[in-house]
Formats: sequence, structure tokens, C-alpha cells
Amino acid sequence: MLQALDFEINSYLEGHASVSVTFAGDEVHVVIHSTARPAHNGRTIYPANLWMAWRRRFTSLHIAQWHPEYMTTNLTVRDGARWSVQYQMDDVWHTRRGVTRLPHNWLAFLRWLDVIAPIFFIGEVDDLTLGYRQGFHVEKMHITRPNRSIVLTRDLPSGEHTSFLTVRHPAVLDLLDDVSFTAADAKCMTPGVLAKTKPGYFLTVTMHHQEPLAIQGLQGIASLPGNWDDFLDDLQDLLASENDFSLFTDRPDSIVGRA
Repeated sequence: MLQALDFEINSYLEGHASVSVTFAGDEVHVVIHSTARPAHNGRTIYPANLWMAWRRRFTSLHIAQWHPEYMTTNLTVRDGARWSVQYQMDDVWHTRRGVTRLPHNWLAFLRWLDVIAPIFFIGEVDDLTLGYRQGFHVEKMHITRPNRSIVLTRDLPSGEHTSFLTVRHPAVLDLLDDVSFTAADAKCMTPGVLAKTKPGYFLTVTMHHQEPLAIQGLQGIASLPGNWDDFLDDLQDLLASENDFSLFTDRPDSIVGRA
């Protein structure tokens, strides 16, 4: 079983990050340093029993099958990432490293490490809810990355709540990856009171390892981040059979297109 792990990456464009994981008795010690995510820097101690499953998943990554080195043949590359992974198994230390080139399952390794060291996937959207309200009629579209799902719901004037469509599809990940949304976008929006007499939109976005950002009282596409018209076009293609969903059809000032 994994006894310790040290990871380091240096990129001309993205800066430096390092993670050290050690297991000591009933504790897991994690030390993080990241120039991109300084809020997570420092040492954290976790109860070991809560992380046993995570620790065991290391073997499924098959890092022992990685080449000792992944080096580019282009000596002029200046912005490629330099990385190293050192890990201890059965009291023996092993090293894998590279410049620019990466193992085939690199993303799976980063997502495994990210569970305990949240310094990767900056700006990634994990969860999104976009709603449309007119009077007591409310429609919501909820998209989640972990489940790769889209759920459409309606709240009717009668008080009835219905979940009438659930889609699970790999394309959901592509949809979320295409979304551009940051705290800066939220500050640029002008939320208002969501009046019952006119249509309005509300939006909640949860970025990776961050608190949800919620905006209410939006009036149309001009209030949403810049590439959301393309995002909704792609979403409508994925949900082509749901043409009666008001988020796509009853939008007077146009999530369908800019006025």
C-alpha cells in the first residue's frame, strides 16, 4: 500500500505547485504549496480511516507502469511543464518525471490527488443551476459534473413539483468545460428583484472547491457571461426533444440570441 507521495510541477505559464502526503499512524499529513491557489497552502491533518479508500485507489492508477521519464525532444520548449512524482511502496521509493510529455492517464492521477489536495482544475464548473421564473411558474435546469447529468424540473402554480427529464451523457462534461464563469463575472452582473409580473432568470454556479455563486433577477442573455449563448445552443442540441422547455422557447429578450 502507498506509504508516502511527493508531487511537484513547474510551469512557465501556470506557476509552481507541490504536494506531500505522508501516513503516520492514525493520521494523514498533507502539505500543499501552490502559487496559483495560495489559499490552500500549508499543512492539513486528516483521520487516516476516512482516507483509506482514497489511499487504496492509488494502485488502480498503475503508476508503476509509467516510464521513468517522459521527456520532450524539442529543446527549445520554454513553457512546458516539468513534473515529478515520487512515491513509497513497501519501503521502496520510486520516481517518475517528465518535461512537457505526460503519461496517458495523467488526468486520472490529477483527479485522484485533487481529492485531498484541491489545487487543480482552477475555474472548472462542478455544479450549475439555471432557472426561469414567471409568476408561480418556475423551471430549473440542474447540471452536475460528478453525475454527468442534466435534470429539468418544473414548479407549477398548483404547488406541484415535477422532475420530468434526466439526461446522463458524457457530453455533459464538454458542456461544463465550455462554460466561462468566475467571481469577476458575478461582480459585473446587475442582479435585481425577480418580479412575478415579468420573466426573469436566476443562476447558481459552484466552481471547483469553492462556495456557490448565486445571482437572481437576471433579465436575459445580456446579463449572463459572454459565451453563454453558445453554451445554451449546445445544450438545446443535446435536449432537442424538449422544445417546450421555456428556458429555450419563452425568452422574449433572448437567450436564443442577443438583442
